[in-house]
Amino acid sequence: MIPKIIHQTWKSKEIPHHLRGFQKLWLHHHPEWEYRIWNDAANESLLAEHYPDFLHYFRSTRSGILMIDFVRMAYLHRYGGVYADLDYEVIKPLDDLLGSEHVILCREHRGIGRLLRGHDYVLNALMVSPPGHPLWLDAMHGMVRAFRPRRILERRTAYFIRLGVAVLDEHAEQRSRTQGDVDILPFEVFYPASPTERLAVNRRAAAVQASYGIHHYENSWRSPLARLVNNGRAAVQRCFR
Repeated sequence: MIPKIIHQTWKSKEIPHHLRGFQKLWLHHHPEWEYRIWNDAANESLLAEHYPDFLHYFRSTRSGILMIDFVRMAYLHRYGGVYADLDYEVIKPLDDLLGSEHVILCREHRGIGRLLRGHDYVLNALMVSPPGHPLWLDAMHGMVRAFRPRRILERRTAYFIRLGVAVLDEHAEQRSRTQGDVDILPFEVFYPASPTERLAVNRRAAAVQASYGIHHYENSWRSPLARLVNNGRAAVQRCFR
């Protein structure tokens, strides 16, 4: 069964002000749940104590986003519950998902997976799991095997997605087909708005009754140029509203 635990993470105890409202929504909609906010030091301690074989990989990536892509799976393997990115705006409780013994994941909508792999990726911004599910160790090992230095001229965003999100996508797809204990839901359930939709008001309009929340694609790990492009996209969308 899936325990009532919410996991979120930030590099330090000082969560950016613009993300605190989303954080408070998790507490508001889940008052009886345990809430855990992890930081970099706690993440490394978790691996050192419970997953020491992965500690060398964790330290050698030297990439904040790959480290977080990795350790969020350790949260769910060790404790179970819900992992959510801090830029995920939950709009209703997830209690009705707790009766499942499966991992519950969801595809994003019109994301970069279509460009890189020809289909939308299973995304890791919101994940639900019972403790000890074998998917997580399989995917953690998969990230270790896939790791390599970034190639010359390889786009930074594509590099990190291939070594993180794409690895989870591959393992989740395979286990869903072969074992049937991973449920991959349609995009409307967790990710009703696409990554290219930058206006919050339009994201919320996309979150129909079937959605548990909205992923706002803060992308704090991306390059300054990529974030600038996102801001420009939002400005263009604002002009055509």
